Amino acid sequence: MKNTGKRSGSKAFQMAVILTVVLVVAGCAGMMAESKFKDEAAAKYVFNVPADKLLDESATYLGGGAFGAALTGGASMSGLEINRENLTVAGPWKREKLLRSRTAARITKVDDGHSTLVMNNETQKIDSNKGGDWGNSTFSRTSAYELEMIKRLDPQAAGEIDAGAKKAAEEAKKK
Repeated sequence: MKNTGKRSGSKAFQMAVILTVVLVVAGCAGMMAESKFKDEAAAKYVFNVPADKLLDESATYLGGGAFGAALTGGASMSGLEINRENLTVAGPWKREKLLRSRTAARITKVDDGHSTLVMNNETQKIDSNKGGDWGNSTFSRTSAYELEMIKRLDPQAAGEIDAGAKKAAEEAKKK
C-alpha cells in the first residue's frame, strides 16, 4: 500500500512539474507576443506633429524630460547634439574602456503635419587598426523609448497600443 501512495504522489509531482512548465512557456510566449506587438506598433507609428516639433520633443526627452532622463541617462540640453537639417538628436557619449554608447533619435518628415521617429542605442568600439580611433557605429533600435514618446505626445494611441499588446499576450498564452 505504501508503494501505491508513493506512485500517486510521484504522479502528482510530475503533473505539477508539467503544469508549471506549461505555465512558464505560456507566460514567456505571452511576454514575447506583447513585446513584438509593441515593437511593431512603435515602428509603424506616425506622429501627428511636424518633424521640427518632434525633433524638439525628442531633444527634451533625451535632455531630461522626466522618464526619458531616467531611461536614457539624461543629459542637459547643452550636452545634446542636435542637427536640425538632418532631423537628428543624440545624447552625450557614455564611455567605458573600449566602448562608448549614446541614445540617438532620427526623425523623418512624412508631410507638413506628420513625422516618424526611430530611436537607437548607438555604439562604437575603439578600432586598433585606425590607431585607436573610434570605429563605425552600430545601431540597435530601442522601441521602449519610442513608446515613451508616443505616450508623451499621443496618450490615447499609447493606450491602444498597450491594450493591443495585452490582447496579443493573452492570445499567445492560449496557444
